[in-house]
Formats: sequence, structure tokens, C-alpha cells
Amino acid sequence: DLRHPEVKGRRPVGSALVNAYIERLHRASHTRDEVHRAMVEVFSLSRPLPTLLTPSMAVRALVWGGRKS
Repeated sequence: DLRHPEVKGRRPVGSALVNAYIERLHRASHTRDEVHRAMVEVFSLSRPLPTLLTPSMAVRALVWGGRKS
């Protein structure tokens, strides 16, 4: 919830970076099935969070996640 500016509370150091990364992954998931699948599996607790932090996911976030929908 802390990613929303209207929510009051102290933001942990690095939270803006994490939020930006997840936003890019989300945008990449619109066109990349492997990113979409990984996000669904992590958010449904079928796979661990580090699944989204692998080098291959980071590349996909950087390459495919830059376009705003």
C-alpha cells in the first residue's frame, strides 16, 4: 500500500526502486507470457519472490517494461 502517495507511513529505503521495478515487470507482463506467468505464480504463492529477481527477469523488465500502457 505504501506505493500509493496518499497512504501515510514511512517508506523503507529502496522502496521506490522496488516499486519501479515491479511496475516495469507489470508492463512487460502485458506482452511477455513468461513474465506474466512468473508474476501470477509469485503473487499466488506458487513460486518464491526471488523468481522475479533473476537476471533474466531483470532483462525482460528493462527491455519490455519501459513502454507505458
